[in-house]
Amino acid sequence: FSFYTDKDLLKMIDYNLYPSFILSEDPSYKLAPTASGSLYSTEYDLYKDVIPESYEKVNEVLSKVSGYTWTDRTVPYHGVVVNTYEKDGITNKVIINYTEEAVTVENTTVEPLSATVVR
Repeated sequence: FSFYTDKDLLKMIDYNLYPSFILSEDPSYKLAPTASGSLYSTEYDLYKDVIPESYEKVNEVLSKVSGYTWTDRTVPYHGVVVNTYEKDGITNKVIINYTEEAVTVENTTVEPLSATVVR
């Protein structure tokens, strides 16, 4: 998974994944003669702003279902996904809208290219 676009971050939310990074102090080309030579881009300075932004966008949604079990995934419309999570008889749903327009699902309007939790 990449993390450059809103859709990339929505995919992480959709599949219940947090972003992770392999980072180095030096540019990647200096890693070429090492066991990490296959890593394309690892220089911390290139990602120091992107890392907290990416994490925060994903965590804003997934933190609300942390500890829950992911029990179902449906696609009610093209570009819209509903993931169901359950814990101790409580059900939460994460609605992911990959489209360029607001959609209403589960009596909840979800803005374009965003995700929300319905409790």
